[in-house]
Parts: sequence; structure tokens; C-alpha cells
Amino acid sequence: MVENTNQKEMSLYILSNKNTLYRSMQTLFLRYTLLYKYAFVVLFLQIFACSKNKNVATQQQEITIPKDTAVVIPPYFSVKMTNGVHFSNENLDLGKKKLFVFTNSECMACQALYPELDVFQNRYIETFDVYVFQIGTTFQENKAFIDQYKYRFVMLEGDENLFVNFQINLTPTLFVLNENNHLTAMGSAKTQNDIEALILTQQVFFD
Repeated sequence: MVENTNQKEMSLYILSNKNTLYRSMQTLFLRYTLLYKYAFVVLFLQIFACSKNKNVATQQQEITIPKDTAVVIPPYFSVKMTNGVHFSNENLDLGKKKLFVFTNSECMACQALYPELDVFQNRYIETFDVYVFQIGTTFQENKAFIDQYKYRFVMLEGDENLFVNFQINLTPTLFVLNENNHLTAMGSAKTQNDIEALILTQQVFFD
């Protein structure tokens, strides 16, 4: 009788320890799962800077690379300059290279890039024209911004259709165009050196 009682107590003790161990392992698993999810989200945001999460039209103009060439012809656009006058592909001068920069007014990485763009524009004023297409602001607000900081690059009023047609999902996104207004490189940048490296690679590149 005593032996049976001891066996029952031993079984209950083992069962209790198993349950405690199981609950402990379950708690640890949930904690580490949440930790890894949090780490992944933080890493994603750091890598991709500012994501454009606005609803846009589903119809897009394809940006295709012709088989016989390594350049891309950008889609047609028409946006407002800081003086309210419309600016389009037809206004792009032949003979100078261009840097298209697509930004969002709420993007901190974009705001940090503007001084670097100004340094780049001043350094390559004879060979490059820099155009910033900013979504989230009016041309009047863009004018006040340019007047305040005395930037020499051209700031244009971006909109949903423009970003859809150029397939912009992340900001800032940079396009490099040659003298014939053909796209030769695209990617992201944080500094003037990054911009120069992007131009030299002449390929699709996102850091």
C-alpha cells in the first residue's frame, strides 16, 4: 500500500515537472518569436528607409529595358515647377545629364538627402541637372522650401500618377539619365559619394 502511494506521488511529481517545463519552453518560444519579429521589422525599416504606402492606381506604364540597349526611356510626365508652370519630358535639355530624385515630404531619409543633392548640383553644375520630384507638397510649398534653403536643384510637384508610372515604391529613389534622356542607372543614395558611385555603376542598385 505504501509502495503504491509512493508510485502515485512520484508520477504526479514527474507530471507536474513536465507541465512546468512545457510552460517554460512555451513562454521562451513566444518571447523569442516576438523578439525576432521585432528585429526583422527594425532591420527592414533601416534598410529600405521610407516606404511609400499610399493607395495608387493599378494601371502603370511599363519601364522596360530594350533588348538591344542598356538604357531605359522614362515614361511621359508633366508636373508643376515652383512657379506653377508645367514641366515635362519635352523641357529636358539635350546635352546635359540629369538626376531624377523621387522623394516624400514625410520621409526623413529624403530630408537628409537634400543637402547632399545641393552639394552634388553645385559640384556638377556644368554637366548635370538635378530634378527632385517630391510627393506630399504643393508647388507653393516647394517654392517656400527652395527659397528658405537656397538649394540650386529643381524641385517639382510630385503626384500619385507620376510615382505609379515610374514604379516608385520606396523613397528616396534616384534615376540617372544621360544626355539623350535615357535612363542609365537607378538606386538609392545617402551622400554625394553614393550618388557618384551610382552614376559610375550605370546599373540598377539599391543599398
